[in-house]
Amino acid sequence: MPINHPLDTRLPAMLRSGQRLRGVFNSLPSPAIVEMCAYAGFDFIIIDNEHGSAGFETTENMLRAARASGIVPVVRCFASDISRILDMGASAVQVPMVNSAEEARELVQQVRYPRTGRRGSVLVRVRPVMVPSVVQRTRAAATMASHSFPWWRHLRPSRTLRPLPLWMA
Repeated sequence: MPINHPLDTRLPAMLRSGQRLRGVFNSLPSPAIVEMCAYAGFDFIIIDNEHGSAGFETTENMLRAARASGIVPVVRCFASDISRILDMGASAVQVPMVNSAEEARELVQQVRYPRTGRRGSVLVRVRPVMVPSVVQRTRAAATMASHSFPWWRHLRPSRTLRPLPLWMA
């Protein structure tokens, strides 16, 4: 998996490989614990948001620690939290107390994008992929501004900066 890819897709291949996987169940709200588990050689970690005390912000930091240290993060969460947890970067979710096939089908609909499901999309985790285009546009605007626009006229010692014209934004 390239480091700049927004989705961690290693788990399905790991499960299909037939190899024995080592994982750990963690309910402590600490990104450092996630890193330690990765460096101890575990293949995956289940972050317990059902019984654990981690809030969304801490969970997001734990998912960042998992990504940075190379361990696959699975988050145990309630059905109502699935979208937010997946948008934060979880590789998978584990939902407790699914008691029927109909409930399982409903959960599958929540995690799949349209055509096969009804999950909404958000650009929260896509930022690493978008950075090159933003950088390129910024450089192009800066180059154009330095060659064709007298930007220094907007600098006045006694006044604040004027907003840039729309064509430069």
